[in-house]
Amino acid sequence: MDMSTRTDADLLSTLQISDSFFPLGSYSLSFGMESLSQLGLLKSEKEVSCILSVFLQQLSTLDCTAIRAVYSAAGRYDLELVRSIDRKLASFKNVKEFSEASRRTGRAMIRTVRAFKKSNLLSGFSDLVESKEAPGNYAVCLALACNALGISEERAVTILLYTSAVSLLGAGVRLGHVTHEQAQQILHSMKEEMTRCAKKSASIPWRSMRAFSPMLDVMGMQHVYLQSRMFSC
Repeated sequence: MDMSTRTDADLLSTLQISDSFFPLGSYSLSFGMESLSQLGLLKSEKEVSCILSVFLQQLSTLDCTAIRAVYSAAGRYDLELVRSIDRKLASFKNVKEFSEASRRTGRAMIRTVRAFKKSNLLSGFSDLVESKEAPGNYAVCLALACNALGISEERAVTILLYTSAVSLLGAGVRLGHVTHEQAQQILHSMKEEMTRCAKKSASIPWRSMRAFSPMLDVMGMQHVYLQSRMFSC
């Protein structure tokens, strides 16, 4: 396979795994946006943009860092290290709805990719998840899936940042706080920040993963008490 063909294959795999057609159920996630909306704390396009910025910063020091660590472990076929990274990541997901969403989408990622791509490492980790020896967080499963498909580490980090931003903005559209056009404008304006977040994650050892977004956590906790719910978190 020549270099151009390899690049095309990588790109096609990237498009496949990041497309809304890929069966993850991420359309059901609002990441706290629904709580903010019902509590009257979202009133403008600017506020949606600010929430997205906070969300991306959290990903840069937590989930993106986990992705990079999993790529390093995968290079050595160190399944025990992957499990340790997964458990460390899970320790920061203390909001039940967010934790369940991460594990649910993680399992969906593994199950779907295994249906069309053979990978001993992916299968081995899937066994750990099924036996409840590993949480199976989305970022970890995404990293293993991307690695199996020949997608680079940098692209995997970008996929996480981009698809997470799309999910949050999609929730904003469905909740009626931004139009589709405004959501695209916000997404475009966040490209530089996503690039900075990706770069920032490369400087953080996985044992130093961290997260601090109390407002989003509180909104996640409030979600179960809403009178009506369109999203699962």
